[in-house]
Amino acid sequence: MKKIKIALTLLIICFALAVINICAQTGRKKDPRNVIDYFNLAIREFEDIKMDPRDRFAVKDLRNGYLKIQNDDFYQEVALFRKDNGAAILVIAEHGGGPAAHTY
Repeated sequence: MKKIKIALTLLIICFALAVINICAQTGRKKDPRNVIDYFNLAIREFEDIKMDPRDRFAVKDLRNGYLKIQNDDFYQEVALFRKDNGAAILVIAEHGGGPAAHTY
């Protein structure tokens, strides 16, 4: 009888932990967008950021959220950072192109 109570108690604890784990996983949805998706949104939103037809991806590291876009005159570095709450921060830096180059 005592073994049955212990087994039943352990079963209830395991079930409760499983329910808590499932609730925690479904509460947070992973954002499937990558650095290219966010960069394309930034191009549409800010008129200062433009893609030249000569631009090409010198480096495209989607797993780490990094792009280097380059043409003959200048290059841009784009990095995607994620905050602990899942929010995204996109950093775009332009190099070259004279004194008008800047970071967004």
